[in-house]
Amino acid sequence: MAKIQKSISLNSRCAAMFAAYYALLYPGAMMLPTCMIMLGYDSSLIAVMSSISGAISLLLRPLFGMLTDRGHCRKLCLLFSLSMAFGTVLFFFSPVHDLLHAVLYAVFESTSVACCIDLVDSWALKLVKQTGEVDYGKVRAFGSGSFAVTGLIYGWIVSKTGIVIVPYTILAFIILFLTFVFSVPDPEAGGENDEKTNLKDGFRLLKGKRFRSFVLFYALASVTYIFTDSYITVLILERGGTTAHTGLNDFIAAMLEFFFLHYYTRLADRIGTDRTVWIGMIGFFIKASLAAIMPKPSLIILACTTQLISYCFFLPSRMRFVEENVEQHEMGSALFVSSFVTSVISTFIANPIASRLIPVFGTGRAMLFFSLPALVSGIGFIVASRMQNKRSE
Repeated sequence: MAKIQKSISLNSRCAAMFAAYYALLYPGAMMLPTCMIMLGYDSSLIAVMSSISGAISLLLRPLFGMLTDRGHCRKLCLLFSLSMAFGTVLFFFSPVHDLLHAVLYAVFESTSVACCIDLVDSWALKLVKQTGEVDYGKVRAFGSGSFAVTGLIYGWIVSKTGIVIVPYTILAFIILFLTFVFSVPDPEAGGENDEKTNLKDGFRLLKGKRFRSFVLFYALASVTYIFTDSYITVLILERGGTTAHTGLNDFIAAMLEFFFLHYYTRLADRIGTDRTVWIGMIGFFIKASLAAIMPKPSLIILACTTQLISYCFFLPSRMRFVEENVEQHEMGSALFVSSFVTSVISTFIANPIASRLIPVFGTGRAMLFFSLPALVSGIGFIVASRMQNKRSE
């Protein structure tokens, strides 16, 4: 087995790990709104579930950041998270689907598959720094390609069979993901500074104006990103679509990511990381506002192709920004702190507002309202980065 691993490049093994994770992410987390709608839950309840998931993430993500930076135990943390996925699987076998079961579903989902994303990202980023063998843009592109294929095939299958297939595919993808996880080495300890890294060091990074402004505007834009991703499937289903439409939407979006992310590193080198950040933020505003006003599922899917701008610039730019502005031994904590701030804003501000707006104004108008944070953050980040550049000159 060791000889086989050595014969396969580290970049290929990381790409396989990302592909397996994003295949798992689709049924394990992204299907949450669709499953709840198909089980008869009210769409406004999704915001409540997102608040519960966000509150749990507030505790777990910074904790995992500290553990992985100090203890180099990413594989152990991944195993813990994935073990919680069995609770998600049991939800589908329950004959009762009331509010209590929905809350338990949100608890298990937020402590399992969804919580792994920062672990996987920080893992790849440290290997980029330490080995020089890993190209994050290309590795992440394989994740998008896997997500695309899974979304297309899975959406079509669920439209034919119902959600009975969901728990079995979650288990199958967990096994596949773990197979590739153990083929990728843990990043090595970075010396004395690495051993002293703790969670306080991560929050101390917020004292720096550049990092603080990035985290705040990133979190604000993420409100649009999270709301749109949570409710775009609801909007498609409300306007006459099926899970085949939602799967097609995810396929097109992820395939755009797949091809673009291959060239993200080259593009970011040419235009600068700051520009990729604010272009991505404005892109989320365009996607959310256009999708909100479209009357048919096919037109909503067409509007969502604008996330070529949003996803492809915005999501990898966080990794790039951290790589350029944060010391290697603090990268894990920096990523988790940015997720922590995002969770605070989403849990205590955005989701309570969403749960009140949707029953009164509907999903479309609520999405139109939630497109504004991305516009504000894009403009704000442009102003902040230019002011900081002038001061540094």
